[in-house]
Formats: sequence, structure tokens, C-alpha cells
Amino acid sequence: GKVTVDGASQIWLADTANNRVLRLPGTSSGIGPAADRVLGQADLTKGALNRAAAQTLAGPSAVALDRSTNPSRVYVADTFNHRVLGWTDAGALHSGRDADLVLGQPNMTTTACDPNNRPTPSSLCLPLDLAVDAEGNVYVAEAASTRLVRFDRPFETDTIVDLVLGPATFPEVSCGGSPCRLWGLAAGPSGALYVSVSAPWQIRQLDPPFSDGMSPVRTANGDAGRLRVGADGTLYAASINQHRVLVFDGDGQEPIDFVPDRVLGQADLAGILCHRGGAPGADTLCSPSGLALSDEGTLYVSDSNSRILVFRDVANNATGAPADGVLGQPDLITVDVPAGPAS
Repeated sequence: GKVTVDGASQIWLADTANNRVLRLPGTSSGIGPAADRVLGQADLTKGALNRAAAQTLAGPSAVALDRSTNPSRVYVADTFNHRVLGWTDAGALHSGRDADLVLGQPNMTTTACDPNNRPTPSSLCLPLDLAVDAEGNVYVAEAASTRLVRFDRPFETDTIVDLVLGPATFPEVSCGGSPCRLWGLAAGPSGALYVSVSAPWQIRQLDPPFSDGMSPVRTANGDAGRLRVGADGTLYAASINQHRVLVFDGDGQEPIDFVPDRVLGQADLAGILCHRGGAPGADTLCSPSGLALSDEGTLYVSDSNSRILVFRDVANNATGAPADGVLGQPDLITVDVPAGPAS
């Protein structure tokens, strides 16, 4: 699932299959080996699908932190409950804590996907990814209705959508009559939004001020899912189907251009095979689905092998560079799938 990292170098992981979000604590040496907090379940031993409530999750696909406030706030895309949940204080969270805010539903127990199959200013349907900008505004990419919506500082204002970028912004190009799916979303230091879409697979850069029907200022063709932008404007794009992370070097505010400069997980930019067509290793990836970037410049990449690879000082990593560490496995070549929670 998607990962993010907070100012204390703690990893937050959307554990989709187990209907929960895990926090892995920071330690003096970096990241601790085991989760110490869970949201969506009563404790770390549980992973069942529960009835919608303030403390439950159903297939969460993304987690984002609002670091415009102190303490930071936590937002989770509770995908199959068609809502986003928010917690006011990331540092004070304990396992199983109730959410303080819900977006996309009128209360904590309803789970309707766009009432009457029509999006409304207060509804969501299959929220797939999240981003929070420097002002604390929350952006939500919806898979079902091809909408990118913005809630302006919802803890301080209201839970009504303030901006909609819909089909006029993301037209149905070669999608077989169905909406093009919005897969990934990231906010950059310049205020730009970066969105990955399918059919055709593209990354699109949208510059403020935002309005529905606007055209992207730049487009990169190619398979891309989750996105992350560094403080220097470098764009990282995880390619689930091509088993790699593309790196677009930044100029201090945004990518210099939309031509990838480097790649992680493959020997070169032509490589697209899971584990480079061989065995897992420190320099391979298979279906990377999440990215997180720390203040210190460490990139965390989650892939389909129940692990998170750690690339320290990623700004200086060359193409094909090996990971420096791993979370979720005992070493960089093991890909055992854990048994998971008991219930």
C-alpha cells in the first residue's frame, strides 16, 4: 500500500489487505523493525473487515500527513467506505483511536458511493490517493468518478468540496467509454499538482490557480502510479506494471523537464521486468505501489514482496543503485509473505 513519512522519520503504511494503517516508529538508527500503532483495528493482531465506524477502515489505499500544523494531522483514504478519515494529532494517536473528522460521508457510519450515482459537493466514491499542500488543503483523487477534489483546511472550515477538477480536466481519452482512472497524486513545493492517470498512462502537471477544464502545463507519457515530489522539485514516479521508480530531477521547485533522468529497480531505463527477470535483490523491484520521502532525503518504496526498500540520500543515487535497507523482511533477498493478523 501507499506509505508516507513524518518529521520524526516514522513510516505510515496503508495496509490495504488488512483494513488498517500501521505506524513504524523512528529510532536513533532510523526506522524501527515493527509497527507500534495501528488505525482501523483495535490492535496489531487484527485485520478483519468491520462495519463502518469512527475507528474502522475498509481497504485503505493512502495515508497523508498535514504538516502545516503542529501537531501534524493524519488523513487516510478509506477507499471501500468511500470516505477520508482525519485525526488531529499524529503524535498522540493510540491503536484503535476514533477519527476526529470524516470527508465524503454525512457521518461515521454511512458508506454510500455518490448518492444516486451522482457526485455531490459532500460525497466521495472510491478515494484512491491523497495529497496535502503547504497550506493544509486536502486533495483527493477519486477512482470511480474521475474527479480530483480539494477540501480547504477541513478541520478549520467545513467538509464541503471547495474545488472540483473533473472530466473536463481529465477527458476520457482512449478509455473505452469509461472514465480514465486517477492513480497517483502529489503536491510540489511550487504549489503544482502532479497526477498520474491511466489509458493513456500519463503524468500530468497542473499549475495554480486551478479550475475545471484546465490543461496540464506538462505531460509525460508512460506507466506511472504513486507519485512523490521532493523539496528540491525532484519527481519520483512508481511504475507498478514496469517494476521501477522513475526519477525526474528537480530545479529547486519542480522537475527540470518531463524526461526521466534515472531509474531505480532496473539496470537502465529500458528495463521493465519484475526483479529484472531474475531473483529479488537490493537493486530490484516488483510492482512498487507506494513512495515516501523523508526530510533527510531518504526514499521508501513499498513493493509486492511485503517489504519497504530504503534508499538513503536518493538525490545522489545513480540508475540501478541498490537499496540501503529493508523493512518487513529480514534481508534484501527474502520475499516471504507474512501470515498477517489473526482476525
